[in-house]
Amino acid sequence: MGWNMLRRLIYFPDNNVTKTDQKYLERRNFISFESRGYIRKHEAPETIYMIFHGNAGHAAHRLYITEGLVEEKAVLYLAEYPGYGDREGKPTEENLFQAALSDYQALKREYPETAVVVLGESLGSGVASWLANNAEISKIILVSPFTSLVEVGKHHYFFLPVDALTPDRFESDLTLADVGVNKATPLLIIHGTKDEVVPYSLGEKLFRAYAGPKEFLSLEGYGHNNLPWNQLDSALWQSIKSFTK
Repeated sequence: MGWNMLRRLIYFPDNNVTKTDQKYLERRNFISFESRGYIRKHEAPETIYMIFHGNAGHAAHRLYITEGLVEEKAVLYLAEYPGYGDREGKPTEENLFQAALSDYQALKREYPETAVVVLGESLGSGVASWLANNAEISKIILVSPFTSLVEVGKHHYFFLPVDALTPDRFESDLTLADVGVNKATPLLIIHGTKDEVVPYSLGEKLFRAYAGPKEFLSLEGYGHNNLPWNQLDSALWQSIKSFTK
């Protein structure tokens, strides 16, 4: 019971996928993918982008992350988490991980020869990092990432025994250590210098520890929730497009 209460401080799901949300999805040619999330298919894709969102809202709220990718020959998949949107289940670390792996396997059944790029923002960076260690991923993009959720908690609640209290840890530093050494998957980290939710220093620390090929984009003056996704000529999109070529 205590851990269930603590998880309410981690996950903020929205289960209300409105008619407006559905219209926005339809206008961008996204459809439901086996009641998992939302997919924009392509007849001859060169890449599959699996996009993992943050801890609030639901996947349909993240259409802005696809804006710079719609012109590519790519499958775009907005992954939903258990307990979010229309997806059944409860949001826990293990449930999010297993849902991501199940989604990956479903996508590869339909597109077996297509390379997969994972893009995770905030909490989704922990999911994307785990999947990169448990599936064949060609490139990793992490936006506003952390070393572990425990470290984020210690930053905000330094007066509490966060290490003992945190039920779901999302230890991306440990996961990516294996990926960097054993797979050498290219990694791109993007982080705003004024991030008030996930400290910029944690993104730097995660980057420094990664042993594989890597790039880091520092977005000067940007916080956690105002990154320039809507500016297709921004350094954010230029960096992503250059990295995924």
